[in-house]
Amino acid sequence: MFTSSALLLLLLLLIEWIVRCKHQVTTEEGLRKPDLLVFNVQEAYNLDDQICSDMGVVKPDEAHLPKVKYYNTPCISR
Repeated sequence: MFTSSALLLLLLLLIEWIVRCKHQVTTEEGLRKPDLLVFNVQEAYNLDDQICSDMGVVKPDEAHLPKVKYYNTPCISR
């Protein structure tokens, strides 16, 4: 059985994206360590999982938005 991250990694490799696991990106704001950095000739994405409980204590959007802010820096966006 594959985890969702492993399955995503396999799919990205199959469609010929370059994948870097646990890649470190140094920015003016400090060190960033997304779970996956995926890119091809035209696009690049930081993928960083967020796990939320079924109990609904933290909704997925509430957990997601701080990560978007954390990685949305000029150094990473270019």
